[in-house]
Amino acid sequence: MKDNLTQDFRDMRDYLEKQERASFWRMQQEQEMAKKSTSQDIQILVADIESLMKVKVELQDRIENDWMAVLKDSGSGGTWVSAAPPNKRYTFDENRLVDTTEVISKIRKSLLSHSLLEQVPCPPKQVFEDPLVLPAPPGPDVQMPSTTLPERSPNRLLQWATHISFDPQTVNNRLSLSEDLKTVTVTNKIKAYEKSGRRFSASQVLAVPEFSSDCHYWEFSTKDSDGWGVGAAAAQMGRDGKLGRNAFSWCVEWNKDQLCAWHNDQGVPVLLPRPLNVGVLLDCPEKELKFYSISEDGPTRIHSFPLPLQSPIFPAVWLYGLKAGNSLTIRDLQRISM
Repeated sequence: MKDNLTQDFRDMRDYLEKQERASFWRMQQEQEMAKKSTSQDIQILVADIESLMKVKVELQDRIENDWMAVLKDSGSGGTWVSAAPPNKRYTFDENRLVDTTEVISKIRKSLLSHSLLEQVPCPPKQVFEDPLVLPAPPGPDVQMPSTTLPERSPNRLLQWATHISFDPQTVNNRLSLSEDLKTVTVTNKIKAYEKSGRRFSASQVLAVPEFSSDCHYWEFSTKDSDGWGVGAAAAQMGRDGKLGRNAFSWCVEWNKDQLCAWHNDQGVPVLLPRPLNVGVLLDCPEKELKFYSISEDGPTRIHSFPLPLQSPIFPAVWLYGLKAGNSLTIRDLQRISM
């Protein structure tokens, strides 16, 4: 029964995550089509303005040189401008968007409407994650011990724990690396690093190794930085790219007291408190990148992104504000067997 419940909840989580991505993707498609249509309208209007300007100049010239002909053309109902064919403007498919939000709202109400489930006390997260072990039946003279719940279960993401370190060839010259290449810190002075075609122009750094297969998990401690971005990037992002602001990088960021997920210069607010530790799971077989807030109670999902995986993926971080002393640290993780 426990295994069946675990699988059912996992299926529901996967379904909701995929529907979340699909819903935002549909809205983005509507937005892009509307932008394209608006751009076409603007081009037509600009062409009309240029045509009117030419007519104005021609009309002024004719008035100065042959005003009688102008009066005759005006009296005969002549026209100077042939109207451009009307452009069928694209508008938002409101019914589609409204239907999507209504369906999601109904699913939410359905999940919250079961009084039987709400009556069950909710223990701390992952309290039931460990395999259920039943004690042997007590003898007739043995007093039954009180049943207690396990204090805390291990983070199941640690089964994919991977050792990474910062890459000195990519670190920006306003940042310094610790000797073990595990901590990156904002400095007061510009560092005199050797020339590298991979060194970021923004206050960023990649970590190595790169990944293109299997599952990999790593964590960053963010408690010593007021503003940061934690994520991953493909090699195509380039030295002038910024994490999450292009098609080749993904991140979650804490900036101005707001947690957001970023990709392709599109930010999605996340209604969670500031995480002091951020876990990143790169799932190459499923082509997904997942972010978690890590606490004593276990991982809480922040956001997930689909990945094209057309090239290797690097862990990456971005330190905002350039406040001297701000730092991010790669956490030492021990892989566990599940």
